Amino acid sequence: MATNLDRPQHLETWIGHPHGLRLRRHPRQAEAMRFLDEFPMVIRFSEIIERSGLAPSAQPTLRVETLPAFRQSSVGLTVELRLEISLPGSGPEPRMAKITASTPEAEVQEFAVLRAGKRQVVTFPFPEFAEAVDMHVSVEIRDEGRVDTVARLVPEKKWTFHVAFQTHLDLGWTDRADRVIAALRKMTSVDAVDICREFGDRPEGQRFVWTCECSEALRYAWEGGDAAQRKALLECIDRELIQCCVLPFTFHTNLMSRRLLSRAIQRSFELRREIGAEHMLDLSVAQQNDVPGHNWVLPDLLAEAGVRRAVLGHNWLVKGCPLPPLFRWRGPDGGEVLALSTTCVDYGGASGLPADPRDLRGLSRNNPDGADIAGTALFRSITYGENCGPAFASRELGSITRWQDEFVWPRLKVGGPKDYFNHLETEIDYGSLPIVDREISDWWLDGPASMPTAMGKFRRAQRIFDLGASSPDLEEDLTLFAEHSFGLNAQLVKVKAAEAGWRIDEGFEEYIASWHDKEAYADDALAEARSLVEHSAASGSFSPEENVGSWEIASDERGLVRLTDPEGTTWVDASAEPDLPRFGSLIQKFLPRETGSWFHHDLPFAPNQGIHAARVISSDSDASALVVRQTLSSPAGAIDDISLRIENVGETGILRTELMIHGKEATAQSETLALALPLLVGKPVYSGDVGGRMLRVDTDQLPGGNRDAHAFGLGWMVEDGSKRLLVSSPDVFLWHFGGLWHGNFNRREMPRTGEVYAHLFNNAWQTNFRVWIEGEMSFVFYMKHLGQDEAPLPALEKMAGLWWDELPRKASGVKPAFRAPQTATV
Repeated sequence: MATNLDRPQHLETWIGHPHGLRLRRHPRQAEAMRFLDEFPMVIRFSEIIERSGLAPSAQPTLRVETLPAFRQSSVGLTVELRLEISLPGSGPEPRMAKITASTPEAEVQEFAVLRAGKRQVVTFPFPEFAEAVDMHVSVEIRDEGRVDTVARLVPEKKWTFHVAFQTHLDLGWTDRADRVIAALRKMTSVDAVDICREFGDRPEGQRFVWTCECSEALRYAWEGGDAAQRKALLECIDRELIQCCVLPFTFHTNLMSRRLLSRAIQRSFELRREIGAEHMLDLSVAQQNDVPGHNWVLPDLLAEAGVRRAVLGHNWLVKGCPLPPLFRWRGPDGGEVLALSTTCVDYGGASGLPADPRDLRGLSRNNPDGADIAGTALFRSITYGENCGPAFASRELGSITRWQDEFVWPRLKVGGPKDYFNHLETEIDYGSLPIVDREISDWWLDGPASMPTAMGKFRRAQRIFDLGASSPDLEEDLTLFAEHSFGLNAQLVKVKAAEAGWRIDEGFEEYIASWHDKEAYADDALAEARSLVEHSAASGSFSPEENVGSWEIASDERGLVRLTDPEGTTWVDASAEPDLPRFGSLIQKFLPRETGSWFHHDLPFAPNQGIHAARVISSDSDASALVVRQTLSSPAGAIDDISLRIENVGETGILRTELMIHGKEATAQSETLALALPLLVGKPVYSGDVGGRMLRVDTDQLPGGNRDAHAFGLGWMVEDGSKRLLVSSPDVFLWHFGGLWHGNFNRREMPRTGEVYAHLFNNAWQTNFRVWIEGEMSFVFYMKHLGQDEAPLPALEKMAGLWWDELPRKASGVKPAFRAPQTATV
C-alpha cells in the first residue's frame, strides 16, 4: 500500500473519506486503492455568495453545474463539480453535510461545512464523463434534513488559453509623444529581447513571447537600434519570440480616408521588407484595442491586403457597441475578416487568466449563463498598462507554470494572436458564425473634436493626399494625427488642476504641450500638402460648372429666413419651424459632468447646465451675401463676436456658409459648441461618406453603436422623397441629425428630423478633457442640390475640391503664452 510520500504531486487520489476513498464507485476503483491509507478526513468549506433570502420554513435549494477544470487522478481525468446550495434559517453555527454525487458509472462522497441562511458554493472533483449524463446529487444536512436533485450534464470543453504578452500603444497618453517613442524603443529592442533570451530554452508554449500590438513599436525598435540590437531583434522574430500585428497604431479610423487607411495597413508590410523579415514575421492579424468603434470599410481593406484576422479590444469602461465574441466582420464591398471581440479586461491585464477553477464558470457548458464560444481556443493578453512592460514576465510565467502543474486543462500557452487563430481555424465552422456587416460606430469620436482648428488642417491635407499628391512626410503626419490618443491622460493633472480652480496659468505646461504635439502633426501635414500642390501640376481645387444658377437667400433682422436652391426647392424656412433655432445660430450645450465616463476623468461639477443660444445683434444682406452677427452671453465660455456669412459660389449652384468665432473664452465646464442648420424636410433619410462608401445613418449602423453623432469624410446627403441635398465641410466631421445629442449616449435608432447640428467642438469626452479651447476659429460649409441622375460620392468629391481654396485662417485654440516648443514629428 502506498504512503503519502509516494503520492505524485497534484494527483487526485480520492483519499480522506472516513470509510475509505471518497470515490465510492468507479470502473477503475482498484487502481485508486493503492493510495488508500490512514489520512485525515477531507472536509470542504463552502464559499459564501450572499444571503439566501429563503423563508425560515422553506426547503433548501440545490443547483448542480460543472467547471471546465480538469485534473489528473488515479482513475483518469476529473472535472470540477460545482454545487450551489441555499439554506434557510440563521445563526452562526455551521452545518455539517454529506454530499453524494453519482452517475451510472461513478459515485463520489464529500463532507462539507455549510452556513444557515446563506447562498453558498461547494466544489470538488468528479471523474470525467465523455457523454451527457444524469447526475443524482443528495445533500444530507445534519439536524436539517436532506435535499436531492437530478441534473442533466454534458461534457465540458477542454480549453486552451493562448496568452500574449504585450503593451497597449497610446502615443502621447502617458507622456509626451517623443518620450513614449523612446520608451517603446527600449521596451522592444532591449527589455523584450533580454527576456525572450532568458526563457528561450523552455518548451514551446512556455517561453516568453512579446507581441507588438501595433507595428510602429517594432519600427521604433529597429530604427533606434544599433547593429547588435537589430541582429538580436531578427533572431527573436525568426524564432517567433517577437510577433507583430498589422496596423501601425490604434486609430480613430473614421477620421481616415480610404486611401490613408489602406496606406496604414501597407505600412506594416513595408516595415517587414525593410528589416528583412519577409519570411519570418507573420502579419496575418490586425489588432485595434481601446477605441470602441471602427470604420466600416476596414474589413474590406484588410481583406484586400490579405489580412483575414482581427482582434477588436473595445474599452469596456465606456458604452461600447455589443458584439458577438467571434464573428465574420464584413465590409460594404463584401471583404471579410474573422474577428475576435474582447474588452480591455483582456488587453489591459492578466485578469482574464484563471487562478482557480471558479474563474472558469463563464465557460461552463452546464452554466445557463455561460458563454457560447465556438471552438476550444481562447485569447488572453497580459498587458502592463499603456506603453510599459514587460517587467514582471518571470512572475507571470511562474503563475502559468503553477497552473499547468496542477491542471491538465485548460492549457495556458504563451504565444501571440496568430497562434490563437491557427488553433481556432482548425475547429470552427466558419459559415455558421454570425456576420457583422454594419458599422461599429465609434463612441469616442468626440475626442478628436477637441481640436477644431487642427481638424480643419488635417482634413484639407488629407484631401490633397487622396487626390494622389503624396510624400513620406505627409503620410507620416496624417497617420500620427489619426492615432487615437488626444492629449495627456487627465488623471495626471486633475488633482493639481482642481486645487488651482481649473486655472491653467502655470503648472500645466506638459499637459498643454501634449496637445501642441498633436496639433503639430496637422500643421506639418498642411504645410507639406501646400508644398506638394505648389510643386506639381495637380491641384486640390476644381472648376465648378457655371450657369447652374444661384440660391435665393431671404433674411430679416433676426437672420436667415429662407434658402431656396436653383431648382426651386426650399430647404430652409424659419416660419415652418418657429421653435427651432434659426439656420446659422450658434448653440452651446453644457453637461453637468461626463455622463457615463470613468469617474476619475470627470470635470468638477458646475452649476451651468442646459443649452444656451447666441443672440443676433445684426443681420445685413446685399446682392452678394448675408452677414449675421451674434454674441453668446454665456455663464461660462462666452463669445463676444460671432460672424456668419452666407453667399453663392458664383452661378455654380453651390452655397457657401462661413462661421467665424472671435474671442472665445475658455471654460473648465464640460462644453459642446454646435451650429444649427435646420432643414425643411418631412421624412429625411441621411447618409454620408465613410471610407469612400455612402453609409446610411441607422440602417448601416450596428445596434448599440453611437447614435449621438455621425462622422463623415467628404460630407453627407439628405433625401426627402425626390429631393436631395449635399453638405460638405472641410472643418466639421461630426454631425447630429434630429437634435443636439452629444452626451446622451443613445444606442437606439431615433426619429430623424430636419433638426441638424454641425458639431464644432467639445472640450470633454469619455476619457479626457481639454479645458482651454478658446480664441479664434472659423468653419466653412458648402451645400448643393443633387439631381436624381447624379451619384452622391462623385458630387461630394467635386465639392471637396473647394476645400483647398479655403485654407484656415491663422488661429489658435490655446493662449500663446502657454505655447510650448513643438516636438519634431516622428
